[in-house]
Amino acid sequence: MKFALLAATIIFAALLSGVLVPVLRRVALARGIYDLPGERKIHREPVPLLGGVAIWGSFVATVALGLLGLSLLGRIPGVTDLFPSYPDWVGRLPGVKPKLLALLGCATLMALL
Repeated sequence: MKFALLAATIIFAALLSGVLVPVLRRVALARGIYDLPGERKIHREPVPLLGGVAIWGSFVATVALGLLGLSLLGRIPGVTDLFPSYPDWVGRLPGVKPKLLALLGCATLMALL
């Protein structure tokens, strides 16, 4: 059960990244947000710079949807009977969310610096 959940999460994040990267690549090229080639660079053509934003966005969306899904799943009666591996800490997720948001916010700030 844990492997299936982990695999589904990774597949969802990869598919979402696969959808968002080409979209943000076009946006970057249209708005001129790209890295120009230079003497110290190995690329010969301009490289769009928003691909990382797409990957980060898919990660954040996957985490947010996962937390939302776990908190909603805990409100359905009988879920713990159907899924014995359903952790008891899921009921405490609302207390975890501010910490997770702070961690993601700080990581984003560090990446921007």
